[in-house]
Amino acid sequence: MDPGWLVVTLALLTQCSLVLLLVLPVPSNAVRGAILRLVHAIWGAQFVRFTVVLVMAIDVVYLWFTLHVMGRQGSLFSPVDTARTEMEEIALYRDERNAFITAGNLFLFLVLRRLVDIQDQLRRARIASKGHDKVEQVINETKKAR
Repeated sequence: MDPGWLVVTLALLTQCSLVLLLVLPVPSNAVRGAILRLVHAIWGAQFVRFTVVLVMAIDVVYLWFTLHVMGRQGSLFSPVDTARTEMEEIALYRDERNAFITAGNLFLFLVLRRLVDIQDQLRRARIASKGHDKVEQVINETKKAR
């Protein structure tokens, strides 16, 4: 397996686990706050941001090359169904799989970023609805974590 595809696949699995963690129901707003503080602390590290941006750039390049190869084979947006050998079919299925992995990884990154924002807004709204005096403190903590 190509090391680049291994990195992209590991990034996809990591993003899936983070999305699952953020989507799971939590028993209280304190647990939601702890999860969000953990995610903000991880994302706050400069090394993590640089790594994520690098992996997403690799992902875009791999998606471009995969779609280019699929277009060259005449399989992408082609109304003509041509006879292919078994080896060509295997290569086509591999390229389609790789295109789904890279596109899914890019899409899941956007979903993850939006999900963190929504969870943060939900946490703030729950604190505000309960009338706590710590609303400003929570907002300041969130800003410091970012």
